[in-house]
Amino acid sequence: MEQSSAPIGLTLEKPFEGRGGAVEWAGSLTTALGVLILIIIIFTAFFERRHLRPSIVSSLRFTSLCVLPLLILFLGSFSTLEGSKRTEFCHSCHSAMDLYVDDMQDKESTTLAAMHYKKRLIQTDECYSCHADYGVWGTADAKGRGLIHLYYWVTNSATARGEQQIKLYSSYQNSLCLYCHSGSQSFLESGKQVHRKFADALLGKKANTGAPIMACGTCHGPAHPKLADKKSQQSNAQ
Repeated sequence: MEQSSAPIGLTLEKPFEGRGGAVEWAGSLTTALGVLILIIIIFTAFFERRHLRPSIVSSLRFTSLCVLPLLILFLGSFSTLEGSKRTEFCHSCHSAMDLYVDDMQDKESTTLAAMHYKKRLIQTDECYSCHADYGVWGTADAKGRGLIHLYYWVTNSATARGEQQIKLYSSYQNSLCLYCHSGSQSFLESGKQVHRKFADALLGKKANTGAPIMACGTCHGPAHPKLADKKSQQSNAQ
């Protein structure tokens, strides 16, 4: 039996992700603990006056009403915080974020977000990786701003409806770009070593605003499409 000589190709539209990640485990354990609490409550209520000593009943009630709920609170908080880093979470605010996530995943787009996504320069959590500063305080700041975003969403603001351009709270910092790119050979050698020549300007900040002296976006960009451009395209298509 002859075998086909055609090469076998493997195409993965999305980065490969192993099963059983920390978020999935935390969610599953939270559910399991909730079921366990119900079982203990039912068990103690049914056998309290029959076979169980008061000390055992008290221990079971303390466990089901104090210890296990604290574990659920911890695991639930962890699952929520880690899950909110995922692009799918950002994309859940459809009218506000569709423009940006759809563009990032568009194979024909030439924006920075799309180029990073196509080249898999960031494997997972693309939105969070580029928009949240690093370290503990960076995470805390991102989650704090997330609560503000939730307020805008609940109050149905113009940005949440996708009718007004979303803007950054402050100047985008080069450190978020340099965290991944700095030190790589392609970064150091590109453009006849242009990054080496402008290193001081890329690393330095303006005294009055804290913005980079020379932003990465000066030469590279745009990072995302503008809402006005989308509306213009829709008007021309009609």
